[in-house]
Parts: sequence; C-alpha cells; structure tokens
Amino acid sequence: MDRPKQGFEIPVDAWLRGPLREMSEAAVLQPGSARAGLTNQATARRLFRAHLAGVGRHGQVLWSLLALARWAGQYV
Repeated sequence: MDRPKQGFEIPVDAWLRGPLREMSEAAVLQPGSARAGLTNQATARRLFRAHLAGVGRHGQVLWSLLALARWAGQYV
C-alpha cells in the first residue's frame, strides 16, 4: 500500500497464440468479412503469421484488429 502505482500488462500475445487463436484468426483473416474492407488483408495475414511464429510482438495490433473485426461484425 505504500509503494507507488504500478502498471501491468495483459497477456495478449499468449492469448492470441493460445485460447483466442482460432477465433481471432477467423475474425481477422476471414476473406469477405465485414472487416476485410477496412484494413489491408495481406498485412494483417503477414502480422498474424509472424506473431504465431514468434517473430516480433504484434499482439497489440492484432488485438486491435480483433476488436475492429468484432465491432464491424456487429455494426457494419
């Protein structure tokens, strides 16, 4: 209680490689989805594949794409 505030990071990278992999892959990379016209599909696919291979940390970008895909599925 006497120490200063300290931030924390949610394990997005691990989630997108593990329990959320199938859902995020389907939502982000599915051709013809509501989100497909909102972003560059080739770039999204490249980032997703690199993230799964452990090349770089693209979790935050992919998390944002997942949120956009879910939003677009609901409202677009």
